[in-house]
Amino acid sequence: MVVKSMPTRLVAARVLIALGSLVLLAAAILHASSLTNVSGALTRTTLNEFLTTALKVVWLMISWHYVVLASMALIAVFGLTRPAKVILILIGILVRLDAVVLVASLGWFEGGTLLAIAATLLVGGALVFPRKVVPGGAETA
Repeated sequence: MVVKSMPTRLVAARVLIALGSLVLLAAAILHASSLTNVSGALTRTTLNEFLTTALKVVWLMISWHYVVLASMALIAVFGLTRPAKVILILIGILVRLDAVVLVASLGWFEGGTLLAIAATLLVGGALVFPRKVVPGGAETA
C-alpha cells in the first residue's frame, strides 16, 4: 500500500493558517475579556445610556468578528474550498488593516501586536497555499 504524503506547500499553508487563526482567537478572547473594564470606565463617563450601551455592543462585535474570521480561514484551508487562496488573502488583509488602524490610533499594545502577528501568519499561509488542490490533498499546476 502506497501512502501519498500531503504536498509541502499545503502543509506549510495549513500550519501558518492554523497558527494565525489561534492567535486571532486569542486576540478575540483578550478583547472580550476586557469588556468588564470598559463597562466600568463607561459608567464613570457623562455619555448617555444609548452611547454606553452601543460601545459595549461594538466591543463584543469586534471580538465576534475575529472569531468568525479565524473560523473562515480554518474552513477555507482545511476544507479546501474552491476560492480558498483568495478568501485567505482577503482575511489576512482585513486583519492587517485592523492592526494598522489600531496601532496608528492607539500605539503599540498587546492587542495590536496580536493582530499584526495573526495577519502575518494568515497572509503568509495564503501566499504559500497551492494554486489548486484536488480532493485528497494533491497539488496541481
